[in-house]
Amino acid sequence: MTKYKDADRNQLANCMLLTQQENGAGGKSDTLPNEWFAGKDAAYLELHMIPHDPNLWKLERFEDFVAERKKLIRSQFAYLLAIPVKAAADTA
Repeated sequence: MTKYKDADRNQLANCMLLTQQENGAGGKSDTLPNEWFAGKDAAYLELHMIPHDPNLWKLERFEDFVAERKKLIRSQFAYLLAIPVKAAADTA
């Protein structure tokens, strides 16, 4: 039994769009986040709004990862919500 329910795992802050190659056979599959993100450069992390702190990629830090990623997502899309960027970063 997993610690987190479907709603926790399948929320926007825990999902990312992958290319067919990344998601297909030989791709991400069930690769743990700390292994998957370890080989990615800063541009990839920024594109997918992934926190740069590798400590947050560990499964035991899932809740912290989601909280930090929500801040990055809010900051990136604050202009769509008419929320000042600073206010978006403070509301996680």
